[in-house]
Amino acid sequence: MAPAQTADSERLKFLWFFPTSGEVRFFGSSEGQRKTDNRYLRVVAQALDSLGYYGALLPTGSFCEDAWVVASSLVTHTERLRFLVALRPGSIVPAESARQASAFDRLSNGRLLLNVVTGGVPVTCTATATSSTTISATRRPASFFISGAA
Repeated sequence: MAPAQTADSERLKFLWFFPTSGEVRFFGSSEGQRKTDNRYLRVVAQALDSLGYYGALLPTGSFCEDAWVVASSLVTHTERLRFLVALRPGSIVPAESARQASAFDRLSNGRLLLNVVTGGVPVTCTATATSSTTISATRRPASFFISGAA
């Protein structure tokens, strides 16, 4: 008897993380630190793509490279890998974010995933003029998407 075929939507989907602020051998330590550059990120993207990963997160924050710029620089070097672009409501005008998402998704043949970040470390929240309070953080995504749709 042949094994049952599993629908693609029922399979586990594994994602990874692009180290857009560099990598360290030991968390919290600069030992073995690797700086981020496009060549290294391209190697990571191609490896993830060839290994069959569903996608990879591109973080947002003052500590890392811009997620949209990095994703755009890597997408043409992959075939199937999806790009989970983190965005922080309040740090960009909703209409511009919608335009970026639309263009990236279209030009990547539907390989965009979005990660809406509502909280964060105080330094990043201060730098982007966003609040990290629970009430503000939970209301922000709804107002971001509603105003972006108008």
